[in-house]
Amino acid sequence: MLLLILTTSCNKEGCTDTLAENFDNKAKNDDGSCQFLTDNFTGSFLGNETCDDNSNATIQLVISRQSGTRDKVILNNFTRYSIAPTAIITGNNFVIENQTHPSGFLNVNINGNGTISDNTLTINYITNGGDETIECSYNGTK
Repeated sequence: MLLLILTTSCNKEGCTDTLAENFDNKAKNDDGSCQFLTDNFTGSFLGNETCDDNSNATIQLVISRQSGTRDKVILNNFTRYSIAPTAIITGNNFVIENQTHPSGFLNVNINGNGTISDNTLTINYITNGGDETIECSYNGTK
C-alpha cells in the first residue's frame, strides 16, 4: 500500500493591517499591499498661502497619516503659524474640524476643508489667533 501525504502552506500573503481598506483576514504574511484612504494625501506639498489680510506665504506642507487611524491625516507645518491640525478624509476631500493649537504666545483656532486632484492640493480655512480672524487658501503640488 502506498501512502501519499500532501502538505499545504498556510502562509497566505496579503494586507494584514486591520486599518487598511484592503485588509485580508486570511493573510498571514503582510506583502506591503495595504491601501489607506489617506494615501492620496500623504506627502510633501510646496504651495502658497493667500489670506484676506493681504498676506502671502510660501509653505512646505507635509501631510502624514495619523497613527492608529484609517481616515485621519496630520497637516504638518501648516499656515503662517506652523501648526499641525488633523483632518478627516472622505474620498478626495477632507475636513479640518474646529481645533485649537498653540503657536508662540497665541492659541490659534482653525477649521476648513480641502481637496486633492492628481498632485494638486487646495485647502480653504479660517484661522483665529488673538483678536484677528483670517480667511485663507492654500494651493500646493506634490
